[in-house]
Amino acid sequence: MKIKCRYCNTTVQTRKEYSKHLEMHEKYNFTCPECGKTFYSSRGFRHHEDVHQPKSQCEICNNSFSYKTTLQQHRRLQHGIT
Repeated sequence: MKIKCRYCNTTVQTRKEYSKHLEMHEKYNFTCPECGKTFYSSRGFRHHEDVHQPKSQCEICNNSFSYKTTLQQHRRLQHGIT
């Protein structure tokens, strides 16, 4: 039987593995100090942190982006900057 984690979509084979996996989420969660939203992965939390930052603006075309990662992707795809 496959069990999919409701927090991170990891799949495990047994209920015992699932219980152990859930303990990891309970032990290692990340709460945003700005809004109190809880994340169960550091990646999700780091991505969320950008929401509370001022918008990032492209210095070439002046487009604005909520996320620094989106600005970086824009610069790479639109302007060839790595």
